[in-house]
Amino acid sequence: MKKDESNPFLKFSILYFGFTFFSNLLVQLLLWFFINKVLFTQEEIILFEKSFSEYNFLTQFGSILSFFVPTLLTIVYLSPIYKLMTHKTDDEKIIATAKTRMLRLPIVSIQISLVGWSIGLGFALLLFFYLQSINDFETFLRIYIVNLLVLLMLLGFIYFLTDLLNRQILIPKYFNETEIENLPQDSSIRLYYRFLIYFSSICIIPMILFTNIIFNLKMNRSFDFNLSSVIMIDVCILFLGFYLTKYILSTISSPIESIYSTIQSIKDGDYTKTIPITSNDEIGFLSSGINSMSKSLLEKEFIKDTFGKLVDPRIRDIVLANGLGLKGEEREVTILFVDIRGFTGISEILPPTELLEWLNNYFQEMSDCIREKNGIVNKFIGDAILAFFGFPIIDPNHAYNAVETARMMRTRLIKLNQDLKLKNLPEIKIGIGIHTGKATLGNVGSKERLEYTVIGDTVNIASRIESLCKQFQEPILFSETTASKVPESEKIFLGDEEIRGREKKIGIYKTNII
Repeated sequence: MKKDESNPFLKFSILYFGFTFFSNLLVQLLLWFFINKVLFTQEEIILFEKSFSEYNFLTQFGSILSFFVPTLLTIVYLSPIYKLMTHKTDDEKIIATAKTRMLRLPIVSIQISLVGWSIGLGFALLLFFYLQSINDFETFLRIYIVNLLVLLMLLGFIYFLTDLLNRQILIPKYFNETEIENLPQDSSIRLYYRFLIYFSSICIIPMILFTNIIFNLKMNRSFDFNLSSVIMIDVCILFLGFYLTKYILSTISSPIESIYSTIQSIKDGDYTKTIPITSNDEIGFLSSGINSMSKSLLEKEFIKDTFGKLVDPRIRDIVLANGLGLKGEEREVTILFVDIRGFTGISEILPPTELLEWLNNYFQEMSDCIREKNGIVNKFIGDAILAFFGFPIIDPNHAYNAVETARMMRTRLIKLNQDLKLKNLPEIKIGIGIHTGKATLGNVGSKERLEYTVIGDTVNIASRIESLCKQFQEPILFSETTASKVPESEKIFLGDEEIRGREKKIGIYKTNII
């Protein structure tokens, strides 16, 4: 079996159990062979050892239990991780559980170690009380203080090692660039508390040394120093270290929390939030860079939004995705051309501001109809609208959808005219011409200014058909090529008509559904 390639869990488990086992072993050795010898007198140590030897079975049972329970908890916890790392499951829930447990591993390692130590200390205390080997409250406090301080050092050490294991093996191999932010927020400990663990472990070291020196001097009767004074000094050191650590961490964690919050806002599309700059170090430079990026994104979003109002937003997205190098290509499309009847006369009687409002309301309604049927509003030509169907949004029913759009326009126009009448504004009458055929689509213009548009004979024919609406007194007309895609029950043949610029006549149809 290949240790790394075929079973990476083997390497991981050896490192993990090795880290936790040797961390606990090191602290046990430190506790029994150094700290206890400094804190307790020789007579007390002999009494402890005698008590443990007399009740060897209970001592061994407590030791085994304090080792077995954490090991069992660890095996159960690592089970989904094992399945993921050895490719023994494709279940998405198990994979998600495994990844979440990977991120929580440093915290859970602390909790599991705490369970084992609690069992061991619990058995030791029960044994002491049962044997009445603790003769005074001072000795009892000394035992608890030293075990508590050493335990805190151990937990910080275990967290550091398992966190290092996460960063070196698990996270780089099993998480992509954006996956972690989608996992539960409690998957890992916050940066603030992570640093607090590190710094607290470091701050406790001088407390232990101080306590050792004092008790060593006291036991040798070098000078008189009572236990309450030692405890008070330890508490002062602890609080001083805590608040100094808290201040140092606040200068790191608060700006990072602001950075994270701002990045989340940017991700949600809000580019207006900025990060307050409070330092000129790496965090200050990073905050300034994110503010500049947010400002740039806001400007680009404004340009994109404005661009989407100058052209159809779907054309805008295609241009932004492919650049300006969109070459012309010939496609079968359906062209819809719509024009307002009597616009010249209306423009003469309405003031300019009212005329623009009147016209823009009309354009909005008609454009909505076109977009709802997968059409593209290509341009507004005075009071006319040029739209096409079938590309770049591929639609096999583009001819029929163009006719459906014309019908929808007529329906919307009835409601719009009712609103205009209430405002004492002129009603709108339109003519719509539709034709299906080959056309060229692409960027047209100069180097300084380009326009994505559709050109060709198909566009001209649609415009000519629209002009026939006056002759036939019909609001909607379409060619025979478009009519071939419309059910027989929804169309009426009006006859063959000559189209300017074409030698052959074209069959003209109207819709019998309004």
